[in-house]
Amino acid sequence: MKTYVMKKVNEADSVSFTFDDDGRLKGIEFSGLEDPRRMAVLGKCPLYETDLEWWKKNSWIEITVFVGPATFVFFWQSYAYKVGNLKRARKLWGLLAEDERRNAIAGIRRYNNYLTQHPTIEKAYPETYLSQKRWGGYQ
Repeated sequence: MKTYVMKKVNEADSVSFTFDDDGRLKGIEFSGLEDPRRMAVLGKCPLYETDLEWWKKNSWIEITVFVGPATFVFFWQSYAYKVGNLKRARKLWGLLAEDERRNAIAGIRRYNNYLTQHPTIEKAYPETYLSQKRWGGYQ
């Protein structure tokens, strides 16, 4: 299974397409998109993994690929700021839906870039990043 999380650059809303091992679409999840935008996405919905070329060639779309489920271990390694309460962070992770988990991981790079551009802002502890859903809206 492969999941592609697509979002417009500078926006928090996203859509996830999940494909089986044969490259056929198995599921779509929307995170934060309103009905008119959902309809627009469905109009360009890829039925096969090879149909993603339209999405990939648009520079205003950011794509993150997941092979398998988004795990806490992968989040913890990707976040790379081993401070705070690990037990609480793990519990907060468990409360997130799968699409939120993928968005949290996909948002780490944007969040880190934002912090690089704003050096006076300290990086949030992992549990704060999760509880406040800090992965949305960073450029």
